[in-house]
Amino acid sequence: MSLPREVSLTEGEDGKIKLLQQPASEIKGLINKEFINSTVQLSHVEKILCLQPDAPFSLTFKMKTDDLSRVAFSFYNSGTTNGCNLVIDKEAGEITFDREKMKMSHFHKDFPAKTSAPFDTEKVYLKIEAIVDRGSVEIFINDGEQTLTNLVLPEGESFSISGASNNGELEVDCKGHSFISIWK
Repeated sequence: MSLPREVSLTEGEDGKIKLLQQPASEIKGLINKEFINSTVQLSHVEKILCLQPDAPFSLTFKMKTDDLSRVAFSFYNSGTTNGCNLVIDKEAGEITFDREKMKMSHFHKDFPAKTSAPFDTEKVYLKIEAIVDRGSVEIFINDGEQTLTNLVLPEGESFSISGASNNGELEVDCKGHSFISIWK
């Protein structure tokens, strides 16, 4: 899936023109119910943030860039299957989506993959929006300055979303809501 998007141009602080991509505004009309709205403290110990909704959903993470070192968020985790990871590495200035360990990653030699995008480590905050459905995870970094789109093939049911930070305590604002189905 590639989510319908609105594309715009803006002038950056450096005077250069930047392309921004955002989920189409009509997506907001599909918001159903909130499943998380809290500030969580992450540490080096992986912490379950919430159960992953069965329906498609949007989940936004916001954190201070100064507090970052390396942090990982995991989707499609269960007691018996590995999920996929979203890894933020400030030193590298990179955000990576890793689906290499998902159980179904063996179906084709090119499926196990990591995709990466740079992010601006000089900004005060880093904001990441993940839009997730049963077959894809789409990542919008800093309001669409960078995006990542990945096919996923999860197996099982009853998944959770978790996070961990390797630089001690990291405060992350988490806000998520599910979407109503457009299939009737």
